[in-house]
Amino acid sequence: MTTHLNLKSVFFVALSFLFAISLQSCWDEDVSEDNGKTDPITEEPTDDDFFDFNMKEGIDLSIDYGFSDLIAGGNYQVLFNLYDEMPYDYDQAGNRTKKEGLLPLYSAWTDKTGKFSGTITLPSALKTVFLACNHFGALGLVEVPVANGTIAFNQKEYLASLLNTTKTRAANSYTLPNEDWVTLGDWNIAGLPDYLLSKNHTFYSNFLEDMYYMFGGKEEGRGDAIWDRNPEIFAADKSMDIHIIEDTKISMVYLQSNSSYQNTAGYYVYETNNPPTTAADVKNYMVTFPRLTNNPYKLPLPLQAGNQIELMFPGENGLTATFPAGYSVGFFIAEDAYEDGNIKDGANIIYTTKALNSSTYPVGQNRAVALYEEGTNQMIALGFEDCPAWDQDFNDALFSVFVAEANAIDTDNMNPLPPKEGEDVAVSEGSGVVMFEDLWPGKGDYDINDIVMRYESIIERDKNNMITRVVDTFTPLNYGGTIISGFGYQYDDVQVGQVKSSVIDYGVQEPSTFMNGEESEPGQALQTMILLDNMKKIVMGEPIVVTTEFVEGQVSTLVPPYNPFIIVHSDSRREHEVHLINKRPTPFMDYGLFGQSNDKSDPDRNIYYVADKRYPFALDVPKLDFQWVLERKDINDAYPQFTEWVESNGLNNKDWYETPNSDLVEENIY
Repeated sequence: MTTHLNLKSVFFVALSFLFAISLQSCWDEDVSEDNGKTDPITEEPTDDDFFDFNMKEGIDLSIDYGFSDLIAGGNYQVLFNLYDEMPYDYDQAGNRTKKEGLLPLYSAWTDKTGKFSGTITLPSALKTVFLACNHFGALGLVEVPVANGTIAFNQKEYLASLLNTTKTRAANSYTLPNEDWVTLGDWNIAGLPDYLLSKNHTFYSNFLEDMYYMFGGKEEGRGDAIWDRNPEIFAADKSMDIHIIEDTKISMVYLQSNSSYQNTAGYYVYETNNPPTTAADVKNYMVTFPRLTNNPYKLPLPLQAGNQIELMFPGENGLTATFPAGYSVGFFIAEDAYEDGNIKDGANIIYTTKALNSSTYPVGQNRAVALYEEGTNQMIALGFEDCPAWDQDFNDALFSVFVAEANAIDTDNMNPLPPKEGEDVAVSEGSGVVMFEDLWPGKGDYDINDIVMRYESIIERDKNNMITRVVDTFTPLNYGGTIISGFGYQYDDVQVGQVKSSVIDYGVQEPSTFMNGEESEPGQALQTMILLDNMKKIVMGEPIVVTTEFVEGQVSTLVPPYNPFIIVHSDSRREHEVHLINKRPTPFMDYGLFGQSNDKSDPDRNIYYVADKRYPFALDVPKLDFQWVLERKDINDAYPQFTEWVESNGLNNKDWYETPNSDLVEENIY
């Protein structure tokens, strides 16, 4: 390619030469690191060919859980999480456990109608995300594709697609365990009953929020299990059945299944003054929901919260809709009883009637929790524990039972549903590794390993999706340069006055003198934290933790690692900063350094720290255990897919950092 020099290019070359001479004494100590690759580059970046080496991108996120017919008044916010991997482990017994230490890439609240729309920043290499939500009415876990910069999920459309693709079977071709089992109708192969009421049940949001607080479960970080947190519920030796004292209709409303088993749910009826004492005494197993599961490896469950079934009283004249006074209703789930449209014989059955359950578990015979809503006593929160040796959260199958007539049941055997305490917080984490070339504005040796820092940032948001608190952990991993340099970072567009407090825990590292003991570097309008003055004196692998609280309602967007930078020759000057591409320097920066040597920045166009398209001066890699390049080795050789990623402007090989040449990278021992 022939290079044509214009006057401006000649000016840059001449100025670069003069600058190199003037700073030769500063750079002499690093010439060996540069391997002689300090040739000036005359191609200036343009808006058309500019590549920012960014491994993250803005994603348009759209979520619609469709709560318009679930909540009266449309006032129901739910917390959702996005993960880049399956967030649960499943053992051979079917128990589900949240992966230890795994935090979502993004966490936020929907609006009061169960919708969210906004632009978020995620790693560009993502192809799918796992959308998780533990609130009632929302599907617990769905894998959603990332396509064309968009993540979109509409729950009603998703459920409709499940119905359209579900296999069929001959009508009423199911088998039941024995003649004591009765059904209210038929169901499809996925377990969706054809006898659901045409209209879903409508709740008030406080009932569902109180239930969520009670039955959230340890696996979702909701605190201790009910068995530990609310022992008063189990103090009395009482069953969790419904005792009818006035004639009434009853409906059973599906809310959620958190079990990987394919459980079957139903009810049974007995005279209140003649309760069953053994399982053999139950003569009418009435099937309501034939299949309940939250196993992502099984056929999807097309139920949605609010689906309701009218219970029928098995009287002498057949099934009738009214339950007479003097009778009681117990509920059951048959563990993993559903298979290919049939209900298997021999399944272990769990009852709300305590006497019918085994007492060999830590929870004894307590296998269900029923709590009534104070006031009319018409709404019952009902939860089952199908694996009592495991977590005792009683949320493996969750229902509400609606009693049509007010005060038609005796609630002496139940506790009231406790009100929710406190507010939940959306918590997410951004993590990765940032690396810098300390010879900027010179190219250096293109190993980009002079300063390597790991970052782990936990971000908390309130119900308005405003950021309330951030915990940033920066851990030095490598120092490949010989120049004395420091490290710091700045929150993008966060004014010092928007910060309530900031506490830096240096651990074993020496506190920065630039901070002068303040919460933000003195003289900065934006919140700025200098963590290290001299990388030569640090202890590798020892973290520095910064905890920052923000003024309520002031900060809505922060993307880790924010605006990190190094201070070159930090022992003698403060104004030589190196930032990520297109990140603004602080006002302390010496703007005279731009345009020197290999740098092609144009501050007038807000273009900073760029050369031509071939290389950067700093990188942010969204991989926590990233292996940096060995000293004096080229990143193109250490990561063979890096070149094509660059030449394609980031369209190809977006996960180039996953495939290193193991002979040319450093083991990340920290």
